[in-house]
Amino acid sequence: YSVETDLIFIRKNDLVNSNPRFEKTQKKEETYMVSSVEVATGLARLDYVTTKDPKVVTPIVKAHIRSICRDLKVHPRSIQARFDAGGEFAMDKIKELVPDSKVVPVASSVEKKNQDAQRVFYRVLKSRRSVGIPDALKQTQKLLNETFSRIQGMTPNEMVAKNTKTFNI
Repeated sequence: YSVETDLIFIRKNDLVNSNPRFEKTQKKEETYMVSSVEVATGLARLDYVTTKDPKVVTPIVKAHIRSICRDLKVHPRSIQARFDAGGEFAMDKIKELVPDSKVVPVASSVEKKNQDAQRVFYRVLKSRRSVGIPDALKQTQKLLNETFSRIQGMTPNEMVAKNTKTFNI
């Protein structure tokens, strides 16, 4: 298994365009969502952060990796982790959890999932299903993990549920 992680920018003007209420509630011009994706299944984890500081982002990335590994029933030491060249990831801390961690020029799976996440996230906000960013991200994560993949023939959650010793993803 391979987990790819990236940061997605959330800009204030995009939030305001989706829902004018964010004009009053959003202080910063730019915040971020941390996105982690398991490549084979498409299983995604999303979290909201207001800074790119590695002291804040790295524990979230480690929690994403543990959560994905728990769902896949594997140990974090047995997977790969791939990151872009941003300074928001403390590689020494991540390598303690996942020894096979590397910085790559482009992590294509997470970039595609980021496009999907942004589209779904702003759709959730525009339809007023949520007025808070963390809640909208939870809904987005749930929708992404329930989205049918024509390549795999099932959703990421179905693939994880079907994963057994006789059927390996």
